[in-house]
Amino acid sequence: MDRLKAWGCEGALGSTKRLDNMDVRILRGLLTDTPYLRVQTDIRKSYRDIARKLGVSEDMVRERIGRLHKEGFIQGWTLGINPTLFGWKTSYLFFDTPSPAEKVRIIKRLMDVPGVLWISDHLECFAGIMISYADEEALYRHLESVSSILSSKAFVRTDNQFPDVRMRLTETDWRIIDSLKCDPRKPLGKTARELKISPRTVKRRLQRMIHERVFFVFPDLDLRRLQGSVVTTLAVFYLDKKFRRAVEDEIMSKYGDYYVFNPPTNPEYGAYSFILPSLSLAEELRDSVSALPGVKRASNRHHAAIYNRLAKVFDEELALRSPALNATGAAKMRPSMM
Repeated sequence: MDRLKAWGCEGALGSTKRLDNMDVRILRGLLTDTPYLRVQTDIRKSYRDIARKLGVSEDMVRERIGRLHKEGFIQGWTLGINPTLFGWKTSYLFFDTPSPAEKVRIIKRLMDVPGVLWISDHLECFAGIMISYADEEALYRHLESVSSILSSKAFVRTDNQFPDVRMRLTETDWRIIDSLKCDPRKPLGKTARELKISPRTVKRRLQRMIHERVFFVFPDLDLRRLQGSVVTTLAVFYLDKKFRRAVEDEIMSKYGDYYVFNPPTNPEYGAYSFILPSLSLAEELRDSVSALPGVKRASNRHHAAIYNRLAKVFDEELALRSPALNATGAAKMRPSMM
């Protein structure tokens, strides 16, 4: 299945590469706000800051990231917008399919379901999606669409929580978002010239949006280009949210060198993504966490591919939020998302 193209962002092609621990730790610095294992809201996290935390040179961090782009593992970066800004809620849906071949057909159809933010294709017959919705009525319609595609209602749903956004975005803010959506690290002077505003205004508005947690970044990864490593997500269901921090501390103390990312989840549920050198270590991770106090159950699922739909869904919403962007021909949001 071809990688999804979003917002016209071009991807890179190259050779395959096994990631070592330093690669993983650098990726974690870009994706996760440690030590709390939460989604990174500073979309312009500096290489200098990452290097300082890792005790390496800034040049090493820059070279490692550049190499992962060149080799094609990182195809690009999508500027995600906090769904709460639109009044949306989000949920994960996990399900099994009758066969791997049937899963391919199902995933293709799920790409057309309104509100699907991304799709995780796991090994064998397992898959999952993150879906956004404005209210329970919209959620019901989405669940009915998914059930129809699966020919079953046998899926697991877990709700997740993005941090609340308190600021009200201006027309200028929306235009800055549009300028950065394919390249969050674009020079601010270039954005200022595009929008015909001062670099000082761009910097000030962007810093406020970062502070108010308007953004997050999500990489477009081509997992087919990664050989010799296992990308897995460990799902942990807690007996009570009070156990979560202690469990996360234990996970990081033993397996932190392999940990990459934790998308927003709810207090009783965590999903922790790792890049591991072997399947046996993935099994050890699962068994170790399953035995921790406060853990109801834990399981891991190995990724085959991740299809990023954030750009398409958010681009439709941008068209509604900004008359200036809508005038450029951006697609309008489908009524079924409302």
